Amino acid sequence: MNQLELCVLDSNEVLPHEHYDSNRVAKLADGLETTNILRNPPIATEWKGKYVILDGATRVSALKKLDCPHIVVQLVKQGSQDTVISSWNHVIHNIDIENLFDAIEHVPGGNLTVLSSSSLPPENRSRRPLFTILDRDKTMYVVQGTQDNSDKHLDLSNAVNSYTRITNVIRTLDSNVEVIQKQYSVFFRINQIS
Repeated sequence: MNQLELCVLDSNEVLPHEHYDSNRVAKLADGLETTNILRNPPIATEWKGKYVILDGATRVSALKKLDCPHIVVQLVKQGSQDTVISSWNHVIHNIDIENLFDAIEHVPGGNLTVLSSSSLPPENRSRRPLFTILDRDKTMYVVQGTQDNSDKHLDLSNAVNSYTRITNVIRTLDSNVEVIQKQYSVFFRINQIS
């Protein structure tokens, strides 16, 4: 198999690895219906006889919303040295930070806590956080899940779903706060986080 190859998959064989933003899906589905063009096929990897979408959950969800029976994906091999998987950073706006924390701490299962990194108890400092939040003033908050991290993927997915349902989220690969603040300056007002 080539390192990167396109293949056509039955849409029932494709599994998302994350929740999707229904507003973004609806907007993309409308655009696909108008243009009949999908740019940048989703990226997937084979797993237990199915295919997990590594990048393109919104695209796949939009195609499924349009009842497409098949999906063209770019297939990558797990563990390939030629494959680099990056993480998206979320720019969250139009929400008070306390409301954001409340949404995260009340996800199904109730396993998540949000703490200021400066007030972490000593017993929690060695634990790897599920994710971190950096506000516009560069104060860092740590979100921790279950003690053993056994449900970390579910916890992360539930946390992201909790805030995408109540506010706007912009995804970026950039992690430099100054660059993000300049790039998205229109969104930054008092009580909003980056």
